Amino acid sequence: MGFRENNFILSCEWAKEVRVNSVILSSIIHSDPYLFPPESITVKGGMDKSSMKVLGRLIPEKLEERSMQYFKFYECQFDPLPVRYVEIIVQPLQRIPMWHQGKGEKGWFFIDEVVFQAD
Repeated sequence: MGFRENNFILSCEWAKEVRVNSVILSSIIHSDPYLFPPESITVKGGMDKSSMKVLGRLIPEKLEERSMQYFKFYECQFDPLPVRYVEIIVQPLQRIPMWHQGKGEKGWFFIDEVVFQAD
């Protein structure tokens, strides 16, 4: 799935509590077709939807130069916490760097897999 104009938002719910300690997102990076690391990744969680708090936040490194295609795994780790609800919010890159032919435009964030680590 690809996201550019809107955030990637994944909301998960479990019937019973689970102790989640990290979330891993699989993405693809390739500068020429505007596939960039995201601006930010935020993971929220809680026992009910109305009282979720930020469990972890990741600000990925920016690309400094042109890159060929490669897969990138982003892991957002946090203290283990029992939850029934988790929400992942990924904000695509808001401004492509000045060295790129698409400078100033928004970048694409492509995602193909989400893994929850629990103990």
